[in-house]
Amino acid sequence: MKSHIDICVKDNGFINGMDARAKMFFSMACVAASVAAKGPSAPLFVGASCLVFLLASGVSLRRVILRAAGPLFFAAVVTAFKGPLTLAHAFGAVMAVLFLSMTTPAHRLLSASAWFRLPAGFVELTLITYRYIFVLIEDSFKVYHAQRGRLGYVNFRIGIKSMGTLCGSVFLRAFSQAEATGAAMAMRGYTGEYVPTCREQMRLPDAVFLAANLSCCILLFLWT
Repeated sequence: MKSHIDICVKDNGFINGMDARAKMFFSMACVAASVAAKGPSAPLFVGASCLVFLLASGVSLRRVILRAAGPLFFAAVVTAFKGPLTLAHAFGAVMAVLFLSMTTPAHRLLSASAWFRLPAGFVELTLITYRYIFVLIEDSFKVYHAQRGRLGYVNFRIGIKSMGTLCGSVFLRAFSQAEATGAAMAMRGYTGEYVPTCREQMRLPDAVFLAANLSCCILLFLWT
C-alpha cells in the first residue's frame, strides 16, 4: 500500500530525481532561515520559491493547499496574538518541509538521514513504522467496512461498541504483525544493523541547485 507522500512523488524530473541529501540540507536551511528571520521578506521568498519548485515537480496546487492548510491555520490563530510575522515564518517553514516530503520518497529520505549520521535505531524504527502503519490502516478499513456491512453503526450505542471492537482488533493485528515481522527478519539473517537501500551520488546539477538557492536565502536573510 502506497502512502500519500509516495503517491505525490513522481519518478521523473530534475527536482524529483535530485539527491535526497541535497534536498534535505536545503530544506533544513530554509526552515532555519524562515524561523530566524527578523522580517517577512526572507520567509516569504523561501515559501514562494519552494511552492514554485513543488509545482514544477508535478505536484498539483490542490495537494499543496490540502497539506499546508492545517499548519497554516494554526499559525494564523497564533498570528492574532503574536503578529503577522509569525504567519510569514510559518509559511516559509511549512513550504520548505512540503518541498522535501512531497518530492522525495520515504526510503530515500531515510537513507539520507542515515548518511547524516542520525541514530541507526531511530532510522530503522522509523522505516518499519512507516511501512506497517499503512498496513494497519488498510486492515482497520477492512474491519470497518465489514462492520458496516453487518449494521455495526446503525445507531450511536452500537457504533460505540463496534468502534471498541475495531480498536481491539487493530491492536491485536498490530501485535501479531510485529511478531511475524520480527520472526521473518530473523530468518533472513537480520542482525540489527540498518543498511541503506538507496545509495545516491551527488551530481553536479544537484550541487549547483543547492549552492544557488542557499546563496539566495543567505543573502536575503542578511539583507533583511
